[in-house]
Amino acid sequence: MTGVGSRPPEVCYHGAMQKTYALEPGVLTTFRNFIWLRVALILIGIPFTIDNNLETALFSFHLSPFALVVPLDALLLLAYLYIDRLRRWLGRYYLPLGIFIATVGPIVERVVTGTFPTRATMANALISSWQLLPLLFIPLFITAWQYQFRNVVFFCLTSAALDLASTWMVVQTQDPEILRPILNLTLSRTLLFMMLGYLVVNLMNTQRKQRQSLTQANAHLAHYAMTMEQLATSRERNRLARELHDVLAHTLSGVAVELEAVKALWYQDPQQAQAMLDRSLVSIRNGLTETRRALQALRATPLEDLGLALAVRSLAESIASRGGLALDLRIAESLGDYPPAVEQTVYRVAEEALTNTLNHAGARQLVVRLGREGSALRLHVADNGVGFDPQAVGSDQKYGIKGMRERSEMIGGELFVDSRPGAGTAITFSWPGETS
Repeated sequence: MTGVGSRPPEVCYHGAMQKTYALEPGVLTTFRNFIWLRVALILIGIPFTIDNNLETALFSFHLSPFALVVPLDALLLLAYLYIDRLRRWLGRYYLPLGIFIATVGPIVERVVTGTFPTRATMANALISSWQLLPLLFIPLFITAWQYQFRNVVFFCLTSAALDLASTWMVVQTQDPEILRPILNLTLSRTLLFMMLGYLVVNLMNTQRKQRQSLTQANAHLAHYAMTMEQLATSRERNRLARELHDVLAHTLSGVAVELEAVKALWYQDPQQAQAMLDRSLVSIRNGLTETRRALQALRATPLEDLGLALAVRSLAESIASRGGLALDLRIAESLGDYPPAVEQTVYRVAEEALTNTLNHAGARQLVVRLGREGSALRLHVADNGVGFDPQAVGSDQKYGIKGMRERSEMIGGELFVDSRPGAGTAITFSWPGETS
């Protein structure tokens, strides 16, 4: 499992049904890089022959006659690690086989190249045995990275057994006393490997838990964002339904009543019927105008067409004109460039606040302020209407205020609602972030 910003796990495919087997992110690339490093070290002079003199053994570099043969197992392992078809075919066994090759190769090389300590002193035996440490560290590290500690223990014991077995095969008829220091060194190296493997396994388990937690948090965040989007869509539909109901339903029901009266008076009082018919026509035209306005508001993208400042100005002037309100409007000429999510939130908060003023406040005056305070963005909408108790409002207003607050919190902004019955309403939105 991966989180945000992490690399996806490398995937192996196994069998005809293409079952997936995930490798830890980066483990295969690191394995390849280790082997490339080993090949490079071999080509510049490793392995070297063991000098009979301890004082010169650490500083004399005599290239073994088998130096051109030694890289073959490393090159074979490199080819193995780069063949994708083998990854798909072997599946979960792909990486263990690579680790096995990387483990057996250096042990076999000690015998093949003559660097094995036969008839050697104890000091030379120490040097020869410790030569395996950096080479076996490669498969140890990969095992601890990908698997659990029990797999590390299995690797350590298996590599130690292979090392001791190869030692016995070579020295059993020559110098059995050499087995004692080799056994001690192998045991020490095994304990060291287990300790290092334990540390790497713990680090990887911690990373896996953090990655899993991050993945779960991302999933919850995605679910929350989807829920918020659905909620916003539902609120927009409800708002449109209310507007169409207020415009079309009221208009059509009024026209229907007037037409019924016209029908009744058509022959009894033609002049009054004509006057009522004229009023019906006016109502129909007004209803069509309001319907077009509502549909235009639904289709339009004022932020993209006008920008934030002009969009809020146009919205405030439209609401004030429709409600016959005295408008006190102050919008900064230059607001700067803010993230699209911030501009969208400011516009929707202004739209909801102004719509509530028009439909519920019964106000005569409307105040709208939009400007910058440093890098922050501040919107203020106030009226002198009837006000309300924020704890005891109708469902429409309750969902409207909740929606504005949720929009604000999603971008890190703050929304303040100040209202009391008979004292008007003031809604203030503030976003303290930096401009983009």
